[in-house]
Amino acid sequence: MGNRFVIFSPGYNCKEWIKNHMEAVQNQTYKNYIHVIVDDATTDGTYEEILKYADDRTVVYRNEKNMGWAYNAATYLDENITSPEDIVIGYDLDDWFNHIDVLKRLDTIYVEHECWVTYGGFLRSNKMMTEGNWDGYPEEVIKARSFKNHRWRFWALRTWKGFLWEAINKEDFKGPAGEWPKTTYDYAIGFPLLELCPPERLHHVGEQEVLYIYNYENPLNDKKINKEQQQTLGKYYLSREEYKIYDYVLECKRRVIQGVPILPDIIVDPVKETRFIIFSAGANCKSFIDKHMESVKSQKYTNYVHIVVNDYSLDNTSSKIAKYGHKKMRVYKNAKSLKWLENAVNYLPKNILSPDDIILVLDLDDWLAHDRVLEKINYVYHIYNCWLTYGQFRQEFSLDTCLARAKENRDIIKLLGLDYRMIVEKTTEKARNIKNIHKVIKPSGPILPDILEEKKYREENTYEATHPKTFKAFLWNRINKNDFKGPDGQYAPCCYDRALMYPMLEMCPADKIRFINEVLYIYNSSNPLCVGWGNRSQQIKYETWFRNKPKYEELKLEDLS
Repeated sequence: MGNRFVIFSPGYNCKEWIKNHMEAVQNQTYKNYIHVIVDDATTDGTYEEILKYADDRTVVYRNEKNMGWAYNAATYLDENITSPEDIVIGYDLDDWFNHIDVLKRLDTIYVEHECWVTYGGFLRSNKMMTEGNWDGYPEEVIKARSFKNHRWRFWALRTWKGFLWEAINKEDFKGPAGEWPKTTYDYAIGFPLLELCPPERLHHVGEQEVLYIYNYENPLNDKKINKEQQQTLGKYYLSREEYKIYDYVLECKRRVIQGVPILPDIIVDPVKETRFIIFSAGANCKSFIDKHMESVKSQKYTNYVHIVVNDYSLDNTSSKIAKYGHKKMRVYKNAKSLKWLENAVNYLPKNILSPDDIILVLDLDDWLAHDRVLEKINYVYHIYNCWLTYGQFRQEFSLDTCLARAKENRDIIKLLGLDYRMIVEKTTEKARNIKNIHKVIKPSGPILPDILEEKKYREENTYEATHPKTFKAFLWNRINKNDFKGPDGQYAPCCYDRALMYPMLEMCPADKIRFINEVLYIYNSSNPLCVGWGNRSQQIKYETWFRNKPKYEELKLEDLS
């Protein structure tokens, strides 16, 4: 799914450029964003033009009085930042993005550089640039945090993490007389962001990557009508007290937002290393084994065992698995297909060494998002003393890959009793649905507090407990494994997630459940042999069956002694 962007566009009397501005956002290839627009009491029909182009990702506010950028940001931004990891983009209402892959590029930059703030990468609409405007801050200025003693370099496109925005005292945006400024907002927000950001988290997008077009043709441009006021306010903001560097690790320990841990980028404190059991079961996954195995093998946190169950594959999944054999891996191969629940009952108990072992469910055709997943999950268990975690995943889907795998596995599809034509139709339908979903997609969020407290998971048909699913072994041990069986007395062939998680969520006190607000898991939708595609009526049957089973009682601490 990637990072969520909050594109923030306040402006005044911009009607002439609204179409260009809004279409530059709506044409982006990357779709995980919200576009927040503030019509700042315009008089030229800008508001009507905004509504003309607004879509389901556009949020529009309208002021009765012209208030300026800083006021609008302080008033409207916070309610649209849904996660501290959201990335805010300052995007003036008369400017526009340079190309359709700006958001995609920013997402890559934030992942590759693990940055908190970016700047630079713009071009004036008249193509004229002042000498030096391409340059970022020199390394010595960044390390010394002496931004106020150096020529201004914090140019558009400016982007920053939501938690930095929250850390700023918005009263500091006001001018010397306590008024909201009508100009020089870049200094008002820029210096706090630069000062809060550790040097290694600041990234400059330079001359080679033009992401943003700065509209110099607008007659209301501040440089043309407010130059004297700009200079006065500029001197005032330069005189303000510096912000201290944001202590991310300390904040992680101190604070929980709606029960959501904020994970540090780098774990610097010594943390007890709890043993993980990574449980991977699946069949006919040869096309995805490499990514799956590499994602486990590359983990920097090494206190784990990897249980791999080859559930009667008809392709060469076995030889693919064997290629990755190592001492942390234990491989089981079935002579017939047992499906996830029976495999877990057969193979998990013999690999549990302690009730405090952490079990991580990783389907054999999925993979971990990066090489520090175990490290971060262990950190959450250590800091919050929890029993169970769930989180966000990114869905990966390729129509070409899926169709190619279906064609390649045509004989296997027949042996499994599936219809090849149906698989192709489902694949194409899925591609269309995923494209449509992206128009309104939002990151996974924590289970609602009232559902947590009252344990109404089954009644509300709640299933936000998404990947990666992890839990303490003592929870697994306390489940009656007969509850995994269906109405025919056999282990259910699908819906293992509900069969597994409903009992554990019910056994956990609310404060022992943690949602991790970071993508740690890649959910692979490109497997045409996915069980949910073959028999949706069966899925619905077992979803209903598990939803209607009796609840488990909440465990007390004394129950564990």
